[in-house]
Amino acid sequence: MTGGVVVRPVRPGEYEAVGDLTVAAYTTIDGFTPGERYAATLRDVAGRTETAEVIVAADGEGRILGGVTFVPGLGPLAEFEGVDESGMRMLAVDPDVQGRGIGRLLAEACIERARATGRSRLVLHTTGAMAAAHRLYRGLGFSRAPDRDLRTPGGLMLEAYVLELDGGPAVTLTSRTSASGIAPINRSVSTSNTARGVPAAHQTVAKRRSDSSTTVRT
Repeated sequence: MTGGVVVRPVRPGEYEAVGDLTVAAYTTIDGFTPGERYAATLRDVAGRTETAEVIVAADGEGRILGGVTFVPGLGPLAEFEGVDESGMRMLAVDPDVQGRGIGRLLAEACIERARATGRSRLVLHTTGAMAAAHRLYRGLGFSRAPDRDLRTPGGLMLEAYVLELDGGPAVTLTSRTSASGIAPINRSVSTSNTARGVPAAHQTVAKRRSDSSTTVRT
């Protein structure tokens, strides 16, 4: 990887590449292997763009290094219930470039979008085994929210993290969102950067663990 990294909205011609990368990233999660049906969901980037924003990180040659889905409000991809909330889902970094800060750039882009759209908080879920991801999220100001934890149909527990944006701790970002949104956000990431990125996408259709067994909308 040479030169800078650009964080921007996905382009239609990149849907397949982003989908394949997302599935590849999911296979690196300890204790989780996406089944055929869920792999198809991960690959459906076009479908996600209908109700959410898919953001990618690309190198100077246009190679896709990672992607994430920003969920701006309630809808089919929301794994939250507040009308003033937003979500970050399917954060994925190419396994070949994990640990180089790509995950942080994508997470920052979602924080920027949540602030720009007037959301009060940003919600995400991760697996307990992803210690590097936990450090990243805490470093960005997220806090654990056990009452929002989810469990997949296969029994995998997903731990919730929430970033309060209304009066919450300020987060220093690499760059600001342009007035027209996230397109494009230019950020340079050195290949020697030791910052740990998020190793894989880790959102999934799941059931909320609660006394009422409320089913999360998918």
